[in-house]
Amino acid sequence: MSVIEIESVSAESVYELILDGTWPTVLDFIHSDWKDRASDAQFRHLVDTFVDAFTTTLPDRSSGGHAFEDKNQSEMAERILLFQLSGQFQIRAAQFRDLVLRLVDHFSETPSKALSLAQFLPVEPECAAIIEMYGRPKIRRVQGTETSNVSVVGDKQNGEAPPAPALFRSDQEIRFFEAMVKVFSHHLVYPNVAVQSVVAFESVERDLSTKEREYYFRSLIDCVLFDPAADYRAVAAFELDSPLHDDARQEEKDKMKDRIMARAGVPLVRVRPHNAQMTQDDFMKLLHKMKEDSQLRKVA
Repeated sequence: MSVIEIESVSAESVYELILDGTWPTVLDFIHSDWKDRASDAQFRHLVDTFVDAFTTTLPDRSSGGHAFEDKNQSEMAERILLFQLSGQFQIRAAQFRDLVLRLVDHFSETPSKALSLAQFLPVEPECAAIIEMYGRPKIRRVQGTETSNVSVVGDKQNGEAPPAPALFRSDQEIRFFEAMVKVFSHHLVYPNVAVQSVVAFESVERDLSTKEREYYFRSLIDCVLFDPAADYRAVAAFELDSPLHDDARQEEKDKMKDRIMARAGVPLVRVRPHNAQMTQDDFMKLLHKMKEDSQLRKVA
């Protein structure tokens, strides 16, 4: 399939990643750019190429084989499905059906998850069997204090809602978050926090351009420290920057976020891992060293 250029982005390198089977990085690129290009024909072409390439690597199930070769494949299939359900891109109906059935099979021993997936294709025999077995909601009453009763409708196997997106997009994000929690043990550490939950709009509105104001309402911060001793206010923010942040479009977004946080007076620390294999201990050592920075000493 020919390589096409997407304006101001090196699409060629993304297609090379697709050819190499570097699925997580490709999906991170798509996630970072989908809002601006969801209706772009070239962007949709890239998405189609990626999904086609990934699905061709899945095992042949016609002879009763496994749904996936390994955990990496199953996790990637889940991410693709979640992107489809959240509207970040659209995959073909046949691909959607195949991924749902594979995941239902894969999670057959995890009833709650299998049920939530089966709801998407209730007429498929495999899904219908799961729904029949686990889908009937249960109602139970729990005795509360004094004379009050608490009604609990449904249970963990009730799968009417689609599966919730994973809180983290990569194992590295998990390791970084866990390191943050340990290093800043006297603070509350929250991941993926909306900028508007940290910065009061009225405090920065006059200093921002129209584009920055729009970005303010849809931007997230990777990790934020909240201080219980200061009315749970944000005292520092952290961004875990992958190589994708070298892209010109992403750099523009990063500069807007930097400006918003600077205007609000909340230190924003950007962490660039030197490789994808950094362990939790590696992150902890780096964070301890960063705490010596004058802006972060007060949150040590």
